[in-house]
Amino acid sequence: MENMTQKKISVIIPTYNVEDYIKRLTDNLEEQTIGIENLDIIFVDDYSEDTTRRLLYDFKNKHLDSVKVCTSAKRELQGHCRNIGLQWAKGDYIAFLDADDTLAPEALELSYNKAIEYNADLVIFKWKKEGDKPGPTGVNFFTEIKTSKDRLDFFLKHTNEITRACWDKLYKREFVQRYDLEFSEHVWDEESLFTTPALMLAERIYYLNYILYNYNTKRMDSSAHLMTKDNSANTLDNAITWARTYDKLQSLGVIEKNFELFEWWFTVNFFYLSWDFNEKRKYSLNPDEIQLLYSYLTDRFPNWNKNKILKERGFVSKIEEIVKNANTT
Repeated sequence: MENMTQKKISVIIPTYNVEDYIKRLTDNLEEQTIGIENLDIIFVDDYSEDTTRRLLYDFKNKHLDSVKVCTSAKRELQGHCRNIGLQWAKGDYIAFLDADDTLAPEALELSYNKAIEYNADLVIFKWKKEGDKPGPTGVNFFTEIKTSKDRLDFFLKHTNEITRACWDKLYKREFVQRYDLEFSEHVWDEESLFTTPALMLAERIYYLNYILYNYNTKRMDSSAHLMTKDNSANTLDNAITWARTYDKLQSLGVIEKNFELFEWWFTVNFFYLSWDFNEKRKYSLNPDEIQLLYSYLTDRFPNWNKNKILKERGFVSKIEEIVKNANTT
Protein backbone atom coordinates (compact mmCIF):
# COMPACT_ATOMS: atom_id res chain seq x y z
CA MET A 1 0.00 0.00 0.00
CA GLU A 2 1.29 3.46 -0.89
CA ASN A 3 2.48 5.55 2.05
CA MET A 4 0.02 8.40 2.64
CA THR A 5 2.58 10.53 4.50
CA GLN A 6 3.10 13.84 2.71
CA LYS A 7 6.43 13.84 0.89
CA LYS A 8 8.76 16.80 1.16
CA ILE A 9 10.12 16.76 -2.40
CA SER A 10 9.10 15.17 -5.69
CA VAL A 11 12.22 14.39 -7.73
CA ILE A 12 11.42 14.06 -11.44
CA ILE A 13 13.95 12.06 -13.47
CA PRO A 14 13.59 11.40 -17.23
CA THR A 15 15.49 8.32 -18.40
CA TYR A 16 16.57 7.03 -21.78
CA ASN A 17 19.11 4.23 -22.29
CA VAL A 18 20.94 4.96 -19.04
CA GLU A 19 21.55 1.42 -17.78
CA ASP A 20 25.21 2.27 -17.11
CA TYR A 21 24.19 5.10 -14.77
CA ILE A 22 21.29 3.55 -12.85
CA LYS A 23 23.42 2.13 -10.02
CA ARG A 24 25.15 5.46 -9.47
CA LEU A 25 21.83 7.31 -9.73
CA THR A 26 19.95 5.14 -7.26
CA ASP A 27 22.88 5.12 -4.81
CA ASN A 28 22.89 8.91 -5.02
CA LEU A 29 19.17 9.06 -4.20
CA GLU A 30 19.58 6.68 -1.25
CA GLU A 31 22.45 8.81 0.06
CA GLN A 32 20.37 11.98 0.26
CA THR A 33 20.49 13.18 3.87
CA ILE A 34 16.84 14.28 3.72
CA GLY A 35 15.97 10.57 3.76
CA ILE A 36 14.47 8.63 0.88
CA GLU A 37 11.31 8.18 2.93
CA ASN A 38 10.71 11.93 2.50
CA LEU A 39 11.06 11.79 -1.27
CA ASP A 40 8.55 11.18 -4.04
CA ILE A 41 10.88 9.91 -6.78
CA ILE A 42 9.30 9.84 -10.23
CA PHE A 43 11.13 8.14 -13.08
CA VAL A 44 9.70 8.74 -16.54
CA ASP A 45 11.32 6.38 -19.02
CA ASP A 46 11.37 7.63 -22.61
CA TYR A 47 11.12 4.26 -24.39
CA SER A 48 14.56 2.95 -23.45
CA GLU A 49 15.92 0.13 -25.58
CA ASP A 50 18.32 -1.27 -22.97
CA THR A 51 17.73 -2.61 -19.45
CA THR A 52 16.91 0.80 -17.94
CA ARG A 53 13.23 0.00 -17.29
CA ARG A 54 13.95 -3.29 -15.56
CA LEU A 55 16.52 -1.65 -13.32
CA LEU A 56 14.07 1.13 -12.44
CA TYR A 57 11.41 -1.38 -11.44
CA ASP A 58 13.98 -3.22 -9.31
CA PHE A 59 14.63 0.05 -7.47
CA LYS A 60 10.89 0.76 -7.15
CA ASN A 61 10.34 -2.66 -5.57
CA LYS A 62 13.00 -1.75 -3.01
CA HIS A 63 11.30 1.52 -2.09
CA LEU A 64 7.59 1.08 -2.83
CA ASP A 65 6.55 4.07 -0.71
CA SER A 66 8.94 6.49 -2.40
CA VAL A 67 9.35 5.50 -6.06
CA LYS A 68 7.09 5.66 -9.10
CA VAL A 69 8.01 4.48 -12.61
CA CYS A 70 6.13 5.87 -15.61
CA THR A 71 6.86 4.57 -19.10
CA SER A 72 6.39 6.04 -22.55
CA ALA A 73 5.07 4.00 -25.49
CA LYS A 74 7.37 5.86 -27.89
CA ARG A 75 10.29 8.29 -27.86
CA GLU A 76 8.97 11.70 -26.77
CA LEU A 77 12.08 13.60 -25.52
CA GLN A 78 12.70 15.11 -22.10
CA GLY A 79 10.14 17.90 -22.15
CA HIS A 80 7.26 15.44 -22.45
CA CYS A 81 8.75 13.19 -19.77
CA ARG A 82 9.13 16.06 -17.30
CA ASN A 83 5.53 17.13 -17.96
CA ILE A 84 4.35 13.60 -17.15
CA GLY A 85 6.39 13.78 -13.95
CA LEU A 86 4.73 17.07 -13.02
CA GLN A 87 1.31 15.42 -13.35
CA TRP A 88 2.36 12.72 -10.88
CA ALA A 89 4.19 14.99 -8.40
CA LYS A 90 2.75 15.11 -4.87
CA GLY A 91 5.63 16.57 -2.85
CA ASP A 92 5.59 20.00 -1.23
CA TYR A 93 8.44 20.99 -3.55
CA ILE A 94 9.67 19.75 -6.91
CA ALA A 95 13.24 19.05 -8.03
CA PHE A 96 14.61 17.79 -11.35
CA LEU A 97 17.55 15.44 -11.86
CA ASP A 98 18.99 14.10 -15.10
CA ALA A 99 19.75 10.39 -14.90
CA ASP A 100 23.45 10.77 -15.68
CA ASP A 101 24.02 13.60 -13.18
CA THR A 102 24.31 13.55 -9.38
CA LEU A 103 23.33 15.67 -6.43
CA ALA A 104 25.49 16.45 -3.44
CA PRO A 105 24.30 14.21 -0.56
CA GLU A 106 22.94 17.22 1.33
CA ALA A 107 21.41 18.93 -1.73
CA LEU A 108 17.75 18.19 -1.19
CA GLU A 109 17.86 18.64 2.59
CA LEU A 110 19.62 22.01 2.42
CA SER A 111 17.43 23.41 -0.35
CA TYR A 112 14.22 22.14 1.26
CA ASN A 113 15.10 23.58 4.67
CA LYS A 114 15.73 27.01 3.15
CA ALA A 115 12.55 26.77 1.10
CA ILE A 116 10.52 26.08 4.26
CA GLU A 117 12.35 28.67 6.38
CA TYR A 118 11.68 31.44 3.84
CA ASN A 119 8.44 30.10 2.35
CA ALA A 120 10.21 30.35 -1.00
CA ASP A 121 8.56 29.87 -4.36
CA LEU A 122 11.98 29.09 -5.76
CA VAL A 123 15.38 28.07 -4.38
CA ILE A 124 18.38 28.44 -6.69
CA PHE A 125 21.68 26.67 -6.00
CA LYS A 126 25.07 26.35 -7.70
CA TRP A 127 26.28 23.57 -9.98
CA LYS A 128 29.52 22.41 -11.58
CA LYS A 129 30.64 20.09 -14.33
CA GLU A 130 31.80 16.68 -13.15
CA GLY A 131 35.56 16.69 -12.75
CA ASP A 132 35.82 20.45 -12.26
CA LYS A 133 37.17 21.74 -8.99
CA PRO A 134 34.61 23.56 -6.85
CA GLY A 135 34.81 27.31 -7.24
CA PRO A 136 34.58 29.83 -4.42
CA THR A 137 31.27 30.09 -2.61
CA GLY A 138 29.68 33.40 -1.78
CA VAL A 139 26.86 34.59 0.42
CA ASN A 140 23.39 33.10 0.60
CA PHE A 141 20.61 35.61 0.12
CA PHE A 142 16.83 35.90 0.10
CA THR A 143 14.92 38.18 -2.26
CA GLU A 144 11.29 39.19 -1.96
CA ILE A 145 10.02 40.63 -5.21
CA LYS A 146 7.11 43.02 -4.81
CA THR A 147 7.42 45.27 -7.88
CA SER A 148 8.61 45.07 -11.49
CA LYS A 149 11.62 47.17 -10.45
CA ASP A 150 12.51 44.58 -7.80
CA ARG A 151 12.49 41.87 -10.48
CA LEU A 152 14.55 43.90 -12.93
CA ASP A 153 17.09 44.67 -10.20
CA PHE A 154 17.27 40.97 -9.31
CA PHE A 155 17.98 39.97 -12.94
CA LEU A 156 20.52 42.77 -13.41
CA LYS A 157 22.39 42.00 -10.20
CA HIS A 158 22.35 38.20 -10.52
CA THR A 159 22.53 37.63 -14.28
CA ASN A 160 25.48 35.26 -13.89
CA GLU A 161 23.66 33.14 -11.30
CA ILE A 162 20.47 32.74 -13.33
CA THR A 163 20.51 29.79 -15.71
CA ARG A 164 17.90 28.40 -18.09
CA ALA A 165 18.35 24.93 -16.56
CA CYS A 166 15.60 23.35 -14.46
CA TRP A 167 17.86 21.14 -12.34
CA ASP A 168 19.67 23.82 -10.31
CA LYS A 169 16.45 24.92 -8.64
CA LEU A 170 13.77 23.74 -6.21
CA TYR A 171 10.18 24.79 -6.93
CA LYS A 172 7.16 25.02 -4.66
CA ARG A 173 4.59 22.64 -6.16
CA GLU A 174 1.67 24.94 -5.37
CA PHE A 175 3.47 27.74 -7.26
CA VAL A 176 4.08 25.49 -10.30
CA GLN A 177 0.45 24.38 -10.35
CA ARG A 178 -0.92 27.90 -9.84
CA TYR A 179 0.66 29.07 -13.09
CA ASP A 180 0.41 25.73 -14.90
CA LEU A 181 4.14 25.71 -15.64
CA GLU A 182 5.26 23.12 -18.18
CA PHE A 183 8.14 22.18 -20.46
CA SER A 184 8.35 22.60 -24.21
CA GLU A 185 7.64 19.28 -25.92
CA HIS A 186 9.17 17.50 -28.94
CA VAL A 187 12.21 19.76 -29.05
CA TRP A 188 15.71 19.22 -27.68
CA ASP A 189 15.91 22.59 -25.90
CA GLU A 190 12.86 22.40 -23.66
CA GLU A 191 13.63 23.98 -20.30
CA SER A 192 13.15 27.73 -20.84
CA LEU A 193 9.38 27.39 -21.18
CA PHE A 194 9.36 26.17 -17.57
CA THR A 195 12.21 28.09 -15.94
CA THR A 196 11.67 31.54 -17.47
CA PRO A 197 8.05 31.91 -16.28
CA ALA A 198 9.17 30.56 -12.89
CA LEU A 199 11.81 33.31 -12.66
CA MET A 200 9.42 35.95 -13.97
CA LEU A 201 6.62 35.02 -11.56
CA ALA A 202 8.34 33.96 -8.32
CA GLU A 203 7.90 36.47 -5.51
CA ARG A 204 10.07 34.78 -2.89
CA ILE A 205 13.47 33.53 -4.10
CA TYR A 206 16.30 32.09 -2.01
CA TYR A 207 19.79 31.75 -3.46
CA LEU A 208 21.79 28.98 -1.81
CA ASN A 209 25.45 29.58 -2.56
CA TYR A 210 26.56 25.95 -2.42
CA ILE A 211 27.48 23.63 -5.27
CA LEU A 212 24.77 21.00 -4.99
CA TYR A 213 24.50 19.64 -8.55
CA ASN A 214 27.13 17.80 -10.62
CA TYR A 215 26.56 17.96 -14.38
CA ASN A 216 27.86 15.12 -16.58
CA THR A 217 29.25 16.34 -19.92
CA LYS A 218 30.79 13.01 -21.02
CA ARG A 219 27.85 10.79 -21.97
CA MET A 220 27.79 10.73 -25.77
CA ASP A 221 24.11 9.72 -26.13
CA SER A 222 22.80 12.34 -23.71
CA SER A 223 20.40 15.02 -24.90
CA ALA A 224 23.13 17.65 -24.64
CA HIS A 225 25.40 15.68 -26.99
CA LEU A 226 22.67 14.59 -29.37
CA MET A 227 21.42 18.15 -29.86
CA THR A 228 24.92 19.32 -30.78
CA LYS A 229 25.29 16.94 -33.71
CA ASP A 230 26.03 18.72 -36.98
CA ASN A 231 22.61 18.49 -38.61
CA SER A 232 19.74 20.84 -39.27
CA ALA A 233 17.04 18.85 -37.47
CA ASN A 234 16.99 21.06 -34.41
CA THR A 235 18.53 24.39 -35.42
CA LEU A 236 15.44 26.33 -34.37
CA ASP A 237 14.49 24.33 -31.26
CA ASN A 238 15.68 27.10 -28.95
CA ALA A 239 13.66 29.68 -30.88
CA ILE A 240 10.57 27.47 -30.85
CA THR A 241 10.76 27.11 -27.08
CA TRP A 242 11.24 30.85 -26.60
CA ALA A 243 8.30 31.64 -28.90
CA ARG A 244 6.20 29.38 -26.68
CA THR A 245 7.64 31.16 -23.64
CA TYR A 246 6.59 34.52 -25.08
CA ASP A 247 3.04 33.25 -25.62
CA LYS A 248 2.89 31.84 -22.08
CA LEU A 249 4.02 35.05 -20.41
CA GLN A 250 1.89 37.20 -22.69
CA SER A 251 -1.19 35.20 -21.66
CA LEU A 252 -0.34 35.83 -18.00
CA GLY A 253 0.20 39.57 -18.48
CA VAL A 254 3.82 39.30 -17.37
CA ILE A 255 5.44 40.97 -20.39
CA GLU A 256 3.53 44.21 -20.03
CA LYS A 257 4.41 44.43 -16.33
CA ASN A 258 8.11 43.67 -16.93
CA PHE A 259 8.57 45.05 -20.43
CA GLU A 260 12.17 46.33 -20.28
CA LEU A 261 13.32 43.17 -18.52
CA PHE A 262 11.60 40.73 -20.83
CA GLU A 263 12.54 42.65 -23.99
CA TRP A 264 16.19 42.27 -22.93
CA TRP A 265 15.90 38.65 -21.77
CA PHE A 266 13.88 37.51 -24.79
CA THR A 267 16.07 39.24 -27.37
CA VAL A 268 19.22 37.64 -26.00
CA ASN A 269 17.76 34.16 -25.53
CA PHE A 270 15.48 33.97 -28.56
CA PHE A 271 17.63 35.60 -31.21
CA TYR A 272 21.24 35.87 -30.12
CA LEU A 273 21.56 32.50 -28.39
CA SER A 274 19.74 30.70 -31.22
CA TRP A 275 22.43 32.08 -33.54
CA ASP A 276 25.31 31.55 -31.10
CA PHE A 277 24.41 27.97 -30.25
CA ASN A 278 24.39 26.94 -33.88
CA GLU A 279 27.69 28.74 -34.53
CA LYS A 280 29.32 26.84 -31.69
CA ARG A 281 28.19 23.50 -33.04
CA LYS A 282 29.50 24.55 -36.47
CA TYR A 283 26.11 24.79 -38.12
CA SER A 284 25.41 28.37 -39.10
CA LEU A 285 21.82 29.49 -39.48
CA ASN A 286 21.10 30.31 -43.11
CA PRO A 287 19.97 33.83 -44.12
CA ASP A 288 16.31 32.79 -44.33
CA GLU A 289 16.41 31.39 -40.80
CA ILE A 290 18.06 34.53 -39.47
CA GLN A 291 15.49 36.71 -41.20
CA LEU A 292 12.68 34.55 -39.80
CA LEU A 293 13.98 35.02 -36.27
CA TYR A 294 14.59 38.72 -36.76
CA SER A 295 11.09 39.30 -38.14
CA TYR A 296 9.58 37.47 -35.19
CA LEU A 297 11.65 39.60 -32.79
CA THR A 298 10.83 42.95 -34.42
CA ASP A 299 7.14 42.12 -34.73
CA ARG A 300 6.96 41.79 -30.96
CA PHE A 301 9.62 44.27 -29.92
CA PRO A 302 9.94 46.85 -32.72
CA ASN A 303 12.18 49.08 -30.57
CA TRP A 304 14.37 46.33 -29.18
CA ASN A 305 17.51 48.14 -30.34
CA LYS A 306 16.69 51.05 -28.02
CA ASN A 307 16.64 48.86 -24.94
CA LYS A 308 19.19 50.34 -22.52
CA ILE A 309 20.33 46.99 -21.13
CA LEU A 310 20.86 45.47 -24.58
CA LYS A 311 22.89 48.51 -25.57
CA GLU A 312 25.03 48.53 -22.44
CA ARG A 313 25.80 44.82 -22.73
CA GLY A 314 26.73 45.00 -26.39
CA PHE A 315 23.88 42.96 -27.84
CA VAL A 316 22.48 45.65 -30.12
CA SER A 317 25.67 45.89 -32.14
CA LYS A 318 26.12 42.09 -32.17
CA ILE A 319 22.61 41.40 -33.44
CA GLU A 320 22.73 44.19 -36.01
CA GLU A 321 25.99 42.71 -37.34
CA ILE A 322 24.44 39.23 -37.59
CA VAL A 323 21.47 40.56 -39.53
CA LYS A 324 23.69 42.70 -41.78
CA ASN A 325 25.90 39.73 -42.66
CA ALA A 326 22.85 37.58 -43.40
CA ASN A 327 21.46 40.22 -45.75
CA THR A 328 24.71 40.38 -47.71
CA THR A 329 25.15 36.63 -48.07
